[in-house]
Amino acid sequence: MFKRLHYQQGFTMFEMMIALLILSVGLLGIAGLQTRGQQFNHVAYTRTQAVFLAYDLMDRIRNNSDAAANGNGDDGAYAIDCTAAAKALDNECNINQCAPARLVTYDLTNWCIAVGNALPEGSAILTWAAATRQYSITLMWKEERTASAPTVSQIWTLQL
Repeated sequence: MFKRLHYQQGFTMFEMMIALLILSVGLLGIAGLQTRGQQFNHVAYTRTQAVFLAYDLMDRIRNNSDAAANGNGDDGAYAIDCTAAAKALDNECNINQCAPARLVTYDLTNWCIAVGNALPEGSAILTWAAATRQYSITLMWKEERTASAPTVSQIWTLQL
């Protein structure tokens, strides 16, 4: 007369496998987002370091503006290629004890070392345009941590 209905209790193995598959795809997506987030964070960090370095050098040039504008004639006292510059830290000078020409060497030596330390494969070129009395600061570095990553460069101009 009366049929007894048997209701299913619990999950089947197939349902558990599907739930596990959905969970693992979601976790892989989150891991991918974390990885990309770290890469973007590193790119932002290196660009921020480049800005800090450029403004640091501009402040150094402004502080020693007489030597900066009149140092080496048409070349400008602060004109340098940091890839070819000496890499020994200079601690023998400070603003209160140095002649302007010696302060230029001190600033450039320490700044070029800071560029190499702060930026991955970092280098810098400073050029002086006597006609316009402008320094052009070009910073170059590898933004990504791969061997095939392109070199990124940014240019700042300082008018004396």
